[in-house]
Amino acid sequence: MKNFQKFSLKQKLLWISIIAGILTVILATIGLMSYERVTYRKNMVEELSTQAEIIGYNASSALVFNDPISAQSTLSALKAKTGITSAGIYNAQGQLFATYFAIEKGTMPETLSDLDDRYFFEQSHLEMFKRIMLEGEFIGVIYLQHDLKAFKTRLALYAIIVIGVFVITQILSFFVVSLLQQKIIHPLIGLTKAAQVVSDKKDYSIRVEKESQDEIGSLVDGFNEMLTQIQARDIELQKARDGLEVQVKDRTRDLEQEIQVRKIAEVALRDSEDKWRRLFEEALDAIFVADTVTGEILDCNYAATILIGRSKQEIIGQLQRILHPQAEAGEQFSDTFKKHRTDAEGRILEAQVITKDGTIKDVEIRASIINLGGKKVLQGAFRDISERKIAEQKLQHAMEELARSNSELQQFAYVASHDLQEPLRMVASFSQLLEKRYKDKLGKEADEFIGFVVDGANRMQLLINDLLQYSRVGTRGRPFESIDMNVILGQAITNLRIAIEESKAIITNTELPVVVADETQMTQLMQNLIGNAIKFSKESYPNIHIAAHQEQDEWVFSVKDNGIGISPEYYERIFIIFQRLHNRTEYSGTGIGLAICKRIIDRHGGKIWVTSEPENGSTFYFTIPIRERRV
Repeated sequence: MKNFQKFSLKQKLLWISIIAGILTVILATIGLMSYERVTYRKNMVEELSTQAEIIGYNASSALVFNDPISAQSTLSALKAKTGITSAGIYNAQGQLFATYFAIEKGTMPETLSDLDDRYFFEQSHLEMFKRIMLEGEFIGVIYLQHDLKAFKTRLALYAIIVIGVFVITQILSFFVVSLLQQKIIHPLIGLTKAAQVVSDKKDYSIRVEKESQDEIGSLVDGFNEMLTQIQARDIELQKARDGLEVQVKDRTRDLEQEIQVRKIAEVALRDSEDKWRRLFEEALDAIFVADTVTGEILDCNYAATILIGRSKQEIIGQLQRILHPQAEAGEQFSDTFKKHRTDAEGRILEAQVITKDGTIKDVEIRASIINLGGKKVLQGAFRDISERKIAEQKLQHAMEELARSNSELQQFAYVASHDLQEPLRMVASFSQLLEKRYKDKLGKEADEFIGFVVDGANRMQLLINDLLQYSRVGTRGRPFESIDMNVILGQAITNLRIAIEESKAIITNTELPVVVADETQMTQLMQNLIGNAIKFSKESYPNIHIAAHQEQDEWVFSVKDNGIGISPEYYERIFIIFQRLHNRTEYSGTGIGLAICKRIIDRHGGKIWVTSEPENGSTFYFTIPIRERRV
């Protein structure tokens, strides 16, 4: 770089042109190579993924019927695909099922621990693992390995092209710069001579002749304008010298006034510092004042001595790290102080302090930079939150235990209801068979007992089905998406068509909104509420009205009927699983419908409740939060 300063302007322009050309070609090459690398890899991944899906589809039957020979035959079709060096099929347990090698030393894993879709590039090849699905069920994994020889060949070709372009560009640049140098340099030489004359003779009346309208011409105009302004300022400077004495007198008078104002301010500052000192000492929070550079503690209040169990004499003069348990050797002050000094001003941070007897306490720290005695210092207010931390830990532990317990109960309900289906069907079937074959043969009392068994088995099967449906609300829910509640209401009415026709129910509604929710569960919710309104109607025809309105950030829906109503003391009980207010002879069912409704609303983050008067109908309300995106 030092030698470059010794070059003539002509040589500098030539070297600048050469260097610019080199940088341009290098940047273009990097961009081209990067784009080619990314595009080629992307296309290779897409092509190999498509090939894996085709092979997986063709090999699915071989996996299902455990036919390695058919799977091997399917992989043999890869001989027509150049670049694929090896392939394999793994079963659902990750065991190697069939292989294909295009080269003699091809390798692949014997077993797989990770059965997810994935791919990764090695130095010489691309490896891809693709799950094989059959009717939504995972049955195996296809493995493909593709070499990168074609990509490296393309890169070598690009390198040759870039070298050729670089050589031609430098030759053309040399000739073009040589032709343009003279026209650029000549006006600059004239400008240099004029500047030398001005410097030597202090003659600001000299002007340089303008030869072109380009940037050099603008430079000449600027140089001439600069000389004009210097000449004008020289005249103004002489005038300013003449009035300097008057300005000095005026400034002296202003300084005397400023001194008087400063004295008044100093008195006010002393009063302010006295007030700060009283607030400082009487504050309930522990306050420490430290140097912003060294971390030395300059002052503290009485609450600070109580917090860490040390006297002021033991605290003042120590480094700030004495307050914290993480005082590593070799550090001048703790990480907490560093955070306060840089970006934590005005924010509340949580940290720990250590007392004189070694007790560690959790604290909240609010740090701020203040001006104390003309010096900027760090003031930190420490509040003891040890008891709150203990309470938070207990609450967190309780929440985790509750979540685990709920998960186990939910799984138990699903497994129990699912596993009881088969033996219960067997009991019901054989009881019905016993009733059919031996009716009127074992006596009236035996027929009655058999009837009790059949009825009990049927009711137990109904209860288990309802329990299974209840447990699936949280585990088998679909993703939330935008759905029209008018369409949902139509689906529910269609599902209840027979009950509506038999009861001659009248169902009306206002315009319902579009919400983000689980379509299937919203249909079940509407169906349960309307079905209950029909079931618990009086002798007159059921009259049901559905409406909705917006309140802040949620939609409030209502389902109103003219049925038998509910007493206020049962408002909460009706939403509990298997809780019934009437016997089975009056109204059928297991008492799980409203419990499912509540579970659906809980999953959607809403609330459900009822208002009612006995014999005057009921109104069920539920809310759905307003969401703007797919969940």
